[in-house]
Amino acid sequence: EASARERARFILSCDGINDGNDETRVTAVALHESRGGNDSGDRRVRDASGVETTYPPATFYGAAAVGDVHLLDEILDTDPYHVNQDNGTGAPLHFAVTYGRVDAVRALLAGGTRSAVNVNQRSKAGGFGLTPLHLAATLFRKRRVAAAARADLDAAEAELASEASVDLTSLAKEEAKKEEAKKAKADEKAARKAARKVAHRRAAAARKVLATHGAGADEAVRVYRLLLQSGADPRAVATVPGGPGGSGTRLRVVPADLAGDDLLAAAEIAALESEATESVPEPFPRADVGDWSADLARPVARSNPAYDVDSSLESSRSTDANDDAVRTEVGADDRVTTEVDAAAVDPRDADRVEALFFDAAREAGSAGEVPARVDVPGVPGAFLLRRVMGKRACAALVDVVESMQPTRVGDLMTRHDSAGEGRGEKMAPRRESAAERVLRVGDDVELFDLLVTDPLALVPATDGVDGEAFVPVEPVRWQVSPAALAAVAERCRPSLPEAVEGSGEPLARAGSEFATSLRCYRYLPGTASLPHYDKSTTDAETGAFSAYTVVVYLNGDEHGGGVTSFFEPVRSKAVDDLNDVTSASRSSKRGLTWAVGGGTAPLYKIVARVKGGTGDALFFPHGGPPGAGRNPLHEGSPVTGKIPKYILRTDLMFGRD
Repeated sequence: EASARERARFILSCDGINDGNDETRVTAVALHESRGGNDSGDRRVRDASGVETTYPPATFYGAAAVGDVHLLDEILDTDPYHVNQDNGTGAPLHFAVTYGRVDAVRALLAGGTRSAVNVNQRSKAGGFGLTPLHLAATLFRKRRVAAAARADLDAAEAELASEASVDLTSLAKEEAKKEEAKKAKADEKAARKAARKVAHRRAAAARKVLATHGAGADEAVRVYRLLLQSGADPRAVATVPGGPGGSGTRLRVVPADLAGDDLLAAAEIAALESEATESVPEPFPRADVGDWSADLARPVARSNPAYDVDSSLESSRSTDANDDAVRTEVGADDRVTTEVDAAAVDPRDADRVEALFFDAAREAGSAGEVPARVDVPGVPGAFLLRRVMGKRACAALVDVVESMQPTRVGDLMTRHDSAGEGRGEKMAPRRESAAERVLRVGDDVELFDLLVTDPLALVPATDGVDGEAFVPVEPVRWQVSPAALAAVAERCRPSLPEAVEGSGEPLARAGSEFATSLRCYRYLPGTASLPHYDKSTTDAETGAFSAYTVVVYLNGDEHGGGVTSFFEPVRSKAVDDLNDVTSASRSSKRGLTWAVGGGTAPLYKIVARVKGGTGDALFFPHGGPPGAGRNPLHEGSPVTGKIPKYILRTDLMFGRD
């Protein structure tokens, strides 16, 4: 298979070149802000800030990519998506067509999702202006590529299954006669091993191609016909990368131009278009049917109380009402002899850090008082402990966490305001997928190649409902002493699991319950953490291991959004019925984040949201020994408003030391 730039050469020569102006991804939120955000003005543009959805955008578009119309219909009923919604990589019809899901294409065109789709809607991606018919034409090329990949895979698998010896060259045979029998045998073994290695590589490469090019490629004729019968315009002009190296200029193309130089495909398309001219396509109900924002009222931030845990309001009310009493009690009982100066705590000063955490535990409640525990519905083993630490100490810890950040929050907020959306710099994140790099760098050829083969790979896991991309956040490490966390652990211990379920390994001894390597997170407005799985760690010195994640909310009463969201997989019959070479659900190469694209559709929904109040601590299992609690997929959802979110992340330790 040729490189991305070489693959782009399948485009036939056309009679014009575009002016080269690239259309950037513009979300409805950004458009709303650029118009001043006036509610009394153009109400056709939605403001989806603060909207909480059950299904993330990757699942919305993933349902179309795997051809599950029932799931897509359920998502449209549950969340404020629209059937023609394009967050920057195409609408559901574009996805269904690209992956050749003929039944889904038929259902969408027939209004199976309760709203009419725009069969000639142009995808926003890259400013190419691709219609569904353009994408259907690429299925003919994918059909040819997939056929070659299948042949290569069959040959490689046949070679691997063969018991026959690898033939040596005549020269090698001649040399083998002269060498000792042992050396000749070793050479033959090495040759076999090398040949098998090559065959494995060929098979892996073929499977990788089939994961994208093989998806629905055999349905090219049926999909193209369905679109034409529904009024798709075979004369619609789009632009594609062209010119030397594919940079700078663009070529103007009609759908048939994207089928490649296959004579059979050209004849099939010509016959289909001729057939379509003899029948009258079904009319659209409205001229603006493609403007999905026109069909929706402004969405309202909402949540499902059946699976939401929000203690921030209750914590705020109870804490504010008793704040003076707490101060009096702390002083009267002499449990805290000195109040730590919040602004003066150096995170490297072990004594003052220990005193700060001691203050945090004692401020929260009297000796022997057990924090209230709230189990998280939908997440086995997860629970929230309320008021583990006091508000004043949490404020001091916020200052400590802020002092360790590489950049001051004031500087970042200034840059955020001056840059409009705050994302104009396009800085490379520490962890970045190949698809994310393509979007950031803006490589036309690679972007086009992904759009016509695997567009789901271009849907970021951190996208909001309207396609607004949230910046991933990274932690700062803070190593503290076991003594620093002892008082907080003592307060929590009566509510903690006594042992790891299934293994019997006990909770670590008193004073060692929490891992001392703290991860300090500062979520600025517009940032989030990717959906991911946490992992178990082992202490090299003691042998103790972690089995629960611990998240302490330092200012949960103050910031907007920023809930901890938990996901579970969505069962899809469409995925079960797929006969693709690779499964439509697999783990990421990194193992700890969900995988998107490359034959993978991450079909997940949110089953619980936790909004911890200031001083609350969230506990949930993250695996460990066999039989340990299920490791849930979760994220730190985007922070809204003007106030950053601060948390401390540690682990709950188990095992005898």
